[in-house]
Amino acid sequence: MGKKLSSVVVCLTPFDDKGAFDEAAFRRQLGRLREAGVCVYMAGSGSGEAYSLTKEERDRVMAV
Repeated sequence: MGKKLSSVVVCLTPFDDKGAFDEAAFRRQLGRLREAGVCVYMAGSGSGEAYSLTKEERDRVMAV
């Protein structure tokens, strides 16, 4: 049996200094959350960044 997930968080999408989606930072963040047993809600409108992503960036966030 796998780990039980006890928490759900809104995962903020990291951007680089040019304002583009930072995939490497996002992967590190998701890895830390996974190791902690946290369930993640991504690319949501709650934190606002979903509206600043291009369609391609949104698709990439969901693919990662």
